Amino acid sequence: MTINEIVSYSGLTKAAFSRLYKIPIRTLEDWTAGRKQPRNDYVFYLLERVVRYDRENGFLDITIDRQIEEAESAETEEEIINNRFL
Repeated sequence: MTINEIVSYSGLTKAAFSRLYKIPIRTLEDWTAGRKQPRNDYVFYLLERVVRYDRENGFLDITIDRQIEEAESAETEEEIINNRFL
């Protein structure tokens, strides 16, 4: 899988993905845009394994549900924008 496929498979926004997996958002954006690659090839391999495991075991469903709940409970435009990046 490519990094874009991994992020897409997770079902998370890039911001949520970066927070959950402790990857700086700028690094993730550089990877997904193809501007940079990790120094070691195994990084994507390990990340893919962790995301697959988390998805198959329902760990990401909780995060996605939380994103939806937060977005639906937003009352102001600012809250909507902020919640989009959970």
